[in-house]
Amino acid sequence: MALSPLAAAGGQSPSNTYGSCEHMAEEEEEEEKNEPLLWESNGSVLGVVISVAGESAGHVFLLVTLIMNLQACKDTFMLCNQKDTPTLNNYGEVLLCHYTKGFVFCFPAMATGFLLLLCGRNLLQMRLYYGILKAGGVLSFGENTAFRDPFFLATFGAFCHFVGYTILHIIVLNRASPETFEVKGSFLEAAGTSTMIANNTDSSSMPLTSMGAETLTMLAVKGAKMLMMLMVGGRPRWKHGAGGSADKLGAAMVFEKYLETFMVLVATFLETTLLIIFFYFAYDITQVLVPMSEYLDSYKGDKENQRRRLHALKDSAAKEIFEHSPQIIAVADGDIHEVYEGIVERYLHERHCGKKSASPSPISIPSPEEPMDLQASMMERFNSLDLDLADIGRIGLLKALWPAELLMRRDIRGTDPKAFRWVWFIYSLFAIAWLCQVVLILLAQACWVLNRLLNKEFEQLIPLSIIMLHTTVMVIVMRVFVMSLAPLYYTE
Repeated sequence: MALSPLAAAGGQSPSNTYGSCEHMAEEEEEEEKNEPLLWESNGSVLGVVISVAGESAGHVFLLVTLIMNLQACKDTFMLCNQKDTPTLNNYGEVLLCHYTKGFVFCFPAMATGFLLLLCGRNLLQMRLYYGILKAGGVLSFGENTAFRDPFFLATFGAFCHFVGYTILHIIVLNRASPETFEVKGSFLEAAGTSTMIANNTDSSSMPLTSMGAETLTMLAVKGAKMLMMLMVGGRPRWKHGAGGSADKLGAAMVFEKYLETFMVLVATFLETTLLIIFFYFAYDITQVLVPMSEYLDSYKGDKENQRRRLHALKDSAAKEIFEHSPQIIAVADGDIHEVYEGIVERYLHERHCGKKSASPSPISIPSPEEPMDLQASMMERFNSLDLDLADIGRIGLLKALWPAELLMRRDIRGTDPKAFRWVWFIYSLFAIAWLCQVVLILLAQACWVLNRLLNKEFEQLIPLSIIMLHTTVMVIVMRVFVMSLAPLYYTE
């Protein structure tokens, strides 16, 4: 048989190159198939970090502002004894002042623990959500509402005590409204008179042209402050008649102190109110997850098949399956995607066994053509334990870091899982360090209160109990973060 000239020369036959175009087309199709979709970038390490940081930046700023304001204006808050605050009418009001004021300065500690847990939960559960979504499951968080979470209720309770102290302080402040101001004419002139008295300036010797914009601005500020005073019912009772300049100056200073205290109360009240509102709306994690419309649009003409492929399961069901199915990790052999698929398959198996009318899903039952060892491993995975997924409780914030049991395992291979382990490790160390600082501050305050208690100021037992209660809560939150790092030590 004669060889072609090209073959005889050692070249390749043209007939052998006809399939190269088909091979290139298959490679391009495979690359398109393996290319990450748009919604998958939300579940990457960088995407999750950016999303959580953007969501919590405003909360952190507001909390830091509240802490700084409380520290800078701590001398403005009333002293809870009748000697320093004679307008406290009875011993009951003294005890009420101690009780509510203890929550005022402990509220930032509770808010700090809540915010750290909230950001940590979002990091872990967003990562888990997108992984299970890629495996065909949609995690549902509908039952995890804020007012069903004990930790949020405790934070909201501290906020209510903060509001109670603000109301009590305003009532006591109203009893001590200044009485020694002198007025000549209109309301605005009274403000101008007090301003000039405070500056030791005689209005008759001051030409009108020299007042300037600065003095007019000061008059406007005084008028606004006095209007704010009238809004809370603290109308100053003016005394007509002549008085010494020292009395007038003292009255002006008292009035200034009155307004300064009121403005501090309003500022801190607004900050705590905004903070608790932000916490309430941020509790729902679904608002930061990818919409289903975006997920379906990424599959172009295959929307209907993808819709049938998806299966909704509660986050509590996923937690129960993972914690009671250790064989899922063994079968996955370090592949995180296989773990996600195993969770979804186990859920579908349990749902099929619980509802006989439901038809088997192709993702849950292996086909006869699959190898016997694969079928045996999957059936062993399904039948080893019978789970009751119907009566599973809600997952509160203190238990919401459970995905770390999977995501922090060192036997999960891959660059992306390893990068996320580093992110969570750094965040957890930061959270633990911050909480340690909060605990030390609370303990220092407790020592100061205890010293006063030993001096027979027995009403100090109330704030001491409140401080120790918040310290205990902070220790519990620290323990939650420490336990989230445990998989790093018992896995290899």
